[in-house]
Amino acid sequence: MYKIVCDYCGEEIIFEEASQKPETCPNCNSFFDKIKPQKVFESTESRTEDQIKNTEQQLCTGLTLVYQKTGDIIHVDQTKATLGREAFGADVLGDIAQISRKHCVVEFIDNQYKVTDLGSFNGTFAGTLKINCRENPQQVLNNNDLIFLGQEPFLVQLHFEDQPSMAAGDVSTRHDDKIIDDTQPDQRRSVIYRCKNCGKDYKYKKDICEECGTFSEWEEIEV
Repeated sequence: MYKIVCDYCGEEIIFEEASQKPETCPNCNSFFDKIKPQKVFESTESRTEDQIKNTEQQLCTGLTLVYQKTGDIIHVDQTKATLGREAFGADVLGDIAQISRKHCVVEFIDNQYKVTDLGSFNGTFAGTLKINCRENPQQVLNNNDLIFLGQEPFLVQLHFEDQPSMAAGDVSTRHDDKIIDDTQPDQRRSVIYRCKNCGKDYKYKKDICEECGTFSEWEEIEV
């Protein structure tokens, strides 16, 4: 899948192959000669069974919504968050006229983030197929999906913490890519991750520091 976002009116056009790039915007007729198509990650339907199984074995710890027009981000790690110009994410959404004051709700249910429209004026749509989240509530948000608040596109980035899967009777546990024998607990290594910019500590590594927004700058500290 590929997409183009009109740099004049913001209209987004999705198409299968790069060669299918339209010459003009169907909304405002602006020419696309200087705009290059962007690759769009495909959603769950195109993933292999092994990829889906691997994701189901991981604990989802949060998600980030990346506004495709500016790169601004909204980080969600709550079990329920109402998004809108006067709700959660207002620092990014506050000046976007397409978005309602309370536009949609994102909920964490059964290890999945799901979205439902809250009767917004311009609607909420999930995936490249733009599934209507008012008529079809609790749409699952998959990693690298697109979600549209009105016509405004946001990329979904899920954050996972690996869940070790061990057979009954095993005496060892995988930890930090090393096998540690449980019969010798004094060998067990425990670490925390400290943001190099602000010094905030986390039990597990995140993509983005919630305190200062620094991206992937961590120092491992043994405790």
